[in-house]
Amino acid sequence: MTGFGYNILGFGAGLGIPPYQAKILVVAGGGGGGSTTGGGAGGGEVLYGATIDIVPNQTFTVTVGAGGAGSPYSSGTGSSSAGANSVFGTVTAVGGGGGGYHDVGTRSKNGGDGGSGGGANSASSAVGGSAVGTSVTGFTTYGNDGGDNSGGVASAAGGGGAGAAGGNAGVSGNVGGVGGNGQDLSSHFGTGVGADSGVFAGGGGGGSQSNVSGGAAAGGTGGGGTAQATANTGQAGTANTGGGGAGGGWSDNYGTGGAGGSGLVIIRYSGSQRGSGGTVSSPSGDTMHVFSSSGTYTG
Repeated sequence: MTGFGYNILGFGAGLGIPPYQAKILVVAGGGGGGSTTGGGAGGGEVLYGATIDIVPNQTFTVTVGAGGAGSPYSSGTGSSSAGANSVFGTVTAVGGGGGGYHDVGTRSKNGGDGGSGGGANSASSAVGGSAVGTSVTGFTTYGNDGGDNSGGVASAAGGGGAGAAGGNAGVSGNVGGVGGNGQDLSSHFGTGVGADSGVFAGGGGGGSQSNVSGGAAAGGTGGGGTAQATANTGQAGTANTGGGGAGGGWSDNYGTGGAGGSGLVIIRYSGSQRGSGGTVSSPSGDTMHVFSSSGTYTG
């Protein structure tokens, strides 16, 4: 396997000192849900490296991506926004795609591409966004496409999650498509991080019209926001999970999509503390550094 310190970054700060191996998790910010019967947003890309070499004394810049903004409908113009990328050194996870939305005169708005794709809006011709994450040597990437619209004119599709694709709209009456489930990494990083006990980057549920029979579309496990059956504003993705925001609804007013959840970066290695940065804990004889905001890790 390619070493992270020597072969990827090529730095020599720890020259003469053997590298140590760590598990590294990089989760990007989730996308923002689409406005007005909008698609659920995609979860951020999840990158997991199981045995990555860290060069002692080397400094790595850590960027924790913000979630995409919750997007309103204003003056005939809808919107959604992608989540921001998260970075560890040269490793970049791509933010989740925004959910599809409505504009006056342009009914069909597809979900945005991203780490996981955003769900389609409520037009029957709309399609979900694609998962377009990065490929990094030594890392496994997780991301899936957003759901399509299967003809449900009163509901939108769910955003893709790191573990599963978003649900299509119109499959069950007027209920929006569910958000795709996130990726369970609890066996590597425990149950105290992420959402749902160690799950990351669930997709947001698709919005629907509250004045028709149907119901709320659930967000995916791992922090995906749930669409609201009786409210216009979609639920936000959970912070520091990379979960996508839910799509906005519609009743007597135009709805606002839920904001995406911010990302996360984790470094875990066996034995006593060797590096510095982030919030440090000692689970099961290991050392774990959790970055819930941007900073610097020194090996």
